[in-house]
Amino acid sequence: MNRSKGLMTHCTRTGGVLLLLIQGLVGCGRSDSRPTPSGPSAVQQPVNPNQLIVFKDPLTGLSASDVRDAQDHIVQFTTVSELVWTADGTHLPGHSVQGPGYQSSSNVPGEPSCQCWLVVRFGASNGQRRAYLTADYIHFNPGTVVALEIAGSALTVRRTDVFPPGTYTLSGVVTEATETGPMPIENVGVYRLDEEASGWDQTTTDRNGFYQIHGLTDGSRLIGFSKDGYQKVEQADFPIHGDMRFDVQLLRR
Repeated sequence: MNRSKGLMTHCTRTGGVLLLLIQGLVGCGRSDSRPTPSGPSAVQQPVNPNQLIVFKDPLTGLSASDVRDAQDHIVQFTTVSELVWTADGTHLPGHSVQGPGYQSSSNVPGEPSCQCWLVVRFGASNGQRRAYLTADYIHFNPGTVVALEIAGSALTVRRTDVFPPGTYTLSGVVTEATETGPMPIENVGVYRLDEEASGWDQTTTDRNGFYQIHGLTDGSRLIGFSKDGYQKVEQADFPIHGDMRFDVQLLRR
């Protein structure tokens, strides 16, 4: 269920999610990552409000230029390809916004997983909608918020287990009918069309047939269940409006 991104075009405003092209991005999926040199040096200066990229919440229409990481650090992105670390006004060059997502241009030897798309998604904290930075690790976005650090002129990105606040979880059990009653099925692929409608939020069932997909937002999208030897089950426009449970029974082919 790998997915490919569509053609990227430069933009400063979107009705959905943005892609950001970043230089010197390392550390995706690792806690012992080291920054790699980026191009020009970082500088500290005031930000021009007219140059800020505005992200638009597809659910509420809210516009926001502040994007948060897992530690509630706030960054901004500009139309002149800079990332702004708002805590001290540091501007990191080489961070352009394109299409619907955020792609790494770096390739750390021996760690190809450091190439990833960083995707802005929205959540809610204390009743307020906010933008958060998540990552797509080679065609898979677990929906977790990344942790950011600046080292010199490079940005280090670290994967976490933190989901945007105010998002939902879909869970359930996948079984098959037997003479002795329903039996759980392990390693069933469970997938749901993601928020960007360009790939999948996905997981697999455990030995008890149980699955969970976290970090979901309101909306109706396709959901499916698949395993070799069984008939695939798909339901179009499956609605999510809070934490939900959805149990499925598969039939053998």
